Amino acid sequence: MGSGLMQFCSKDDTDKLQGKTGTICGIAQDSSGYPCGGKNPFSDGCPTGYQQYQWLSSWGSGIVAWCYKINATLDDLPGTICGMQTNGGLTGPTCQGYYPARGSCPSGYVLQQWNVNFGDNRWSFCFKT
Repeated sequence: MGSGLMQFCSKDDTDKLQGKTGTICGIAQDSSGYPCGGKNPFSDGCPTGYQQYQWLSSWGSGIVAWCYKINATLDDLPGTICGMQTNGGLTGPTCQGYYPARGSCPSGYVLQQWNVNFGDNRWSFCFKT
């Protein structure tokens, strides 16, 4: 299922309200997960101005879904991901210098950690509240 390599770009300034197209918001493996603007990307689709992406995985339900922004004029919604790490913070971007893989997120963001079968078996994110 894939090459075993995922690559993401990260924003260098999370203080700006308006994001860029492609900004990831929400992520879910099934009916559980973290919503984007109140919608579960797996079961509810995505808010207006966002599009769903599905990735086949070898863990969880076998499909991971997230929303990505297609309209750059929209403000980042609650559920926008900041930082995405594994391996205790050695792999993946921080969120404003905070390490989600080490259990920390800045004010206005909440930590989410998933058990997975790669890296140190934990995938960590900060989500905008």
